[in-house]
Amino acid sequence: MIKSISMALAVIVSALAAQAAAQDNSPLLGTWELVKSREGNATDYTDVSKQQRQLALYTPTYFAVVGYNTASKKADRGLGGRYTISGEDYAEIIEFPAIRGKAATGNTNLFKLRLEGDRFTKTGTLSNGRKLSEVWQKVK
Repeated sequence: MIKSISMALAVIVSALAAQAAAQDNSPLLGTWELVKSREGNATDYTDVSKQQRQLALYTPTYFAVVGYNTASKKADRGLGGRYTISGEDYAEIIEFPAIRGKAATGNTNLFKLRLEGDRFTKTGTLSNGRKLSEVWQKVK
């Protein structure tokens, strides 16, 4: 009995380790800074204001985004949760709003992801129906 339980636990741990190793290959691991965005039906991107900074931090399975005023150093936005990538399909499952957006908790935002060197673009529609495209630069 103990031998079979030990064997079952070993199989489960191996499966979880394999899943974690697969996620470690995520091209988004690390810290990224928002450089420009486009909302709604806008045709042109708008550069992020020098007075604002927005950073996204990615682990193998979770992400967190925080925005702050560069002069006051006070955070004014934030959220996070799990994310998944399958080819160019990227989904954010919002699990916690850090500052604003309590209504977004539990929603999933679907995007197409395009990675080009140390930049990525995510384009799609938020769970509230708003179109969004963002360009993020890897922070080194």
